[in-house]
Amino acid sequence: ADGRLLAHDDNVARIFVIDPRTGVGVAANNMVYLVVIDGRQPDYSNGMSFSQMSDLFLSLGAKDAINQDGGGSSTLVVKEGAAWTVKNKPSDGVARPVANAWTVVSTQ
Repeated sequence: ADGRLLAHDDNVARIFVIDPRTGVGVAANNMVYLVVIDGRQPDYSNGMSFSQMSDLFLSLGAKDAINQDGGGSSTLVVKEGAAWTVKNKPSDGVARPVANAWTVVSTQ
């Protein structure tokens, strides 16, 4: 939205809350960015606000981006050979079982 941060409801104060985040953005060249921000771990990462995440996506060149989720369900998992590996530090200390995910598959 032309770099404007849009709130989905009237709770504008939530824009500034620092939490773990998961988001996806698309740049003008159709590059897709899947971003996971760890948080709630003061010695490692506090997280980001919606405003900070918006700035991050703008710095990556995203023309559109959306916050997907946050908290303990913000997890990045990558398949390495036959094993699935958690690549970030979820705020719950372990990967939380969730019923949804973004899946990226190589066709090459």
